[in-house]
Amino acid sequence: MKYITYLILMVISEILILTMFTLIIKSKNGKKISQLHFIILSILVELFIWVFSLIMQILFQNSGIPLTFFEGLASFGACFLPISILFLGIIFSKTKIKIKKWYGVLFIIPIISTILMFTNSFHHLMYVNYSTY
Repeated sequence: MKYITYLILMVISEILILTMFTLIIKSKNGKKISQLHFIILSILVELFIWVFSLIMQILFQNSGIPLTFFEGLASFGACFLPISILFLGIIFSKTKIKIKKWYGVLFIIPIISTILMFTNSFHHLMYVNYSTY
Protein backbone atom coordinates (compact mmCIF):
# COMPACT_ATOMS: atom_id res chain seq x y z
CA MET A 1 0.00 0.00 0.00
CA LYS A 2 2.91 2.34 0.66
CA TYR A 3 4.09 2.07 -2.93
CA ILE A 4 0.85 3.40 -4.45
CA THR A 5 2.18 6.97 -4.69
CA TYR A 6 5.38 5.78 -6.36
CA LEU A 7 3.38 3.62 -8.75
CA ILE A 8 1.09 6.49 -9.74
CA LEU A 9 4.05 8.81 -10.37
CA MET A 10 5.86 6.18 -12.43
CA VAL A 11 2.79 5.48 -14.56
CA ILE A 12 2.41 9.23 -15.17
CA SER A 13 6.08 9.43 -16.19
CA GLU A 14 5.62 6.45 -18.55
CA ILE A 15 2.69 8.21 -20.19
CA LEU A 16 4.80 11.37 -20.58
CA ILE A 17 7.69 9.38 -22.06
CA LEU A 18 5.39 7.69 -24.59
CA THR A 19 3.80 11.05 -25.44
CA MET A 20 7.21 12.63 -26.06
CA PHE A 21 8.27 9.62 -28.13
CA THR A 22 5.21 9.80 -30.39
CA LEU A 23 5.51 13.58 -30.76
CA ILE A 24 9.12 13.28 -31.89
CA ILE A 25 8.30 10.48 -34.33
CA LYS A 26 5.31 12.35 -35.80
CA SER A 27 7.21 15.64 -36.09
CA LYS A 28 9.48 14.18 -38.77
CA ASN A 29 6.62 13.50 -41.25
CA GLY A 30 8.57 10.89 -43.21
CA LYS A 31 11.78 12.93 -43.35
CA LYS A 32 15.12 11.41 -42.47
CA ILE A 33 15.71 11.22 -38.72
CA SER A 34 18.75 13.27 -37.70
CA GLN A 35 21.33 12.09 -35.19
CA LEU A 36 19.90 14.40 -32.55
CA HIS A 37 16.40 12.96 -32.97
CA PHE A 38 17.79 9.44 -32.92
CA ILE A 39 19.72 9.94 -29.69
CA ILE A 40 16.74 11.58 -27.97
CA LEU A 41 14.57 8.66 -29.04
CA SER A 42 17.13 6.22 -27.64
CA ILE A 43 17.17 8.13 -24.34
CA LEU A 44 13.38 7.93 -24.19
CA VAL A 45 13.45 4.18 -24.89
CA GLU A 46 16.03 3.63 -22.14
CA LEU A 47 13.98 5.70 -19.70
CA PHE A 48 10.85 3.77 -20.67
CA ILE A 49 12.56 0.42 -20.03
CA TRP A 50 13.95 1.62 -16.70
CA VAL A 51 10.66 2.98 -15.36
CA PHE A 52 8.63 0.07 -16.77
CA SER A 53 10.84 -2.45 -14.97
CA LEU A 54 10.45 -0.54 -11.72
CA ILE A 55 6.67 -0.57 -12.17
CA MET A 56 6.80 -4.32 -12.72
CA GLN A 57 8.88 -4.74 -9.56
CA ILE A 58 6.23 -2.96 -7.52
CA LEU A 59 3.32 -4.82 -9.12
CA PHE A 60 4.86 -8.29 -8.84
CA GLN A 61 6.67 -8.01 -5.50
CA ASN A 62 4.25 -10.40 -3.74
CA SER A 63 3.95 -12.90 -6.59
CA GLY A 64 6.14 -15.87 -7.37
CA ILE A 65 7.94 -14.08 -10.20
CA PRO A 66 11.58 -13.36 -9.30
CA LEU A 67 12.13 -9.61 -9.11
CA THR A 68 15.73 -9.99 -10.17
CA PHE A 69 14.61 -10.23 -13.81
CA PHE A 70 13.01 -6.80 -13.56
CA GLU A 71 16.12 -5.53 -11.81
CA GLY A 72 18.14 -6.70 -14.81
CA LEU A 73 15.87 -4.73 -17.12
CA ALA A 74 16.22 -1.69 -14.87
CA SER A 75 19.99 -2.01 -15.03
CA PHE A 76 19.82 -2.14 -18.83
CA GLY A 77 18.08 1.23 -18.94
CA ALA A 78 20.17 2.72 -16.15
CA CYS A 79 23.53 1.55 -17.50
CA PHE A 80 23.07 2.70 -21.09
CA LEU A 81 21.42 6.03 -20.26
CA PRO A 82 24.66 7.89 -19.32
CA ILE A 83 26.28 6.88 -22.60
CA SER A 84 23.29 8.16 -24.53
CA ILE A 85 23.36 11.43 -22.62
CA LEU A 86 27.08 11.76 -23.40
CA PHE A 87 26.35 11.25 -27.11
CA LEU A 88 23.52 13.78 -26.83
CA GLY A 89 26.01 16.37 -25.59
CA ILE A 90 28.56 15.53 -28.27
CA ILE A 91 25.97 15.65 -31.06
CA PHE A 92 24.46 18.83 -29.68
CA SER A 93 27.83 20.58 -29.60
CA LYS A 94 29.10 19.38 -32.99
CA THR A 95 25.76 19.21 -34.88
CA LYS A 96 26.74 15.92 -36.55
CA ILE A 97 29.38 13.37 -35.64
CA LYS A 98 31.08 10.58 -37.50
CA ILE A 99 30.74 7.25 -35.75
CA LYS A 100 34.24 6.13 -34.78
CA LYS A 101 35.36 2.71 -33.60
CA TRP A 102 36.54 3.97 -30.23
CA TYR A 103 32.98 5.00 -29.36
CA GLY A 104 32.32 1.28 -28.98
CA VAL A 105 34.68 1.23 -25.99
CA LEU A 106 32.16 3.37 -24.11
CA PHE A 107 29.65 0.52 -24.27
CA ILE A 108 31.91 -2.07 -22.61
CA ILE A 109 31.02 -1.18 -19.02
CA PRO A 110 27.23 -1.00 -19.56
CA ILE A 111 27.25 -4.32 -21.43
CA ILE A 112 29.30 -6.04 -18.74
CA SER A 113 27.14 -4.53 -15.98
CA THR A 114 23.93 -5.68 -17.64
CA ILE A 115 25.29 -9.20 -18.19
CA LEU A 116 26.43 -9.35 -14.58
CA MET A 117 23.01 -8.22 -13.40
CA PHE A 118 21.16 -10.89 -15.41
CA THR A 119 23.58 -13.64 -14.32
CA ASN A 120 23.85 -12.54 -10.69
CA SER A 121 22.24 -15.74 -9.37
CA PHE A 122 25.37 -17.64 -10.44
CA HIS A 123 28.08 -15.39 -9.00
CA HIS A 124 26.46 -12.81 -6.62
CA LEU A 125 28.79 -10.00 -7.72
CA MET A 126 26.06 -7.34 -7.88
CA TYR A 127 24.13 -8.29 -4.72
CA VAL A 128 23.86 -11.28 -2.41
CA ASN A 129 20.28 -11.01 -1.11
CA TYR A 130 17.82 -9.08 -3.20
CA SER A 131 15.18 -7.14 -1.28
CA THR A 132 12.90 -4.23 -2.14
CA TYR A 133 13.00 -2.93 1.42
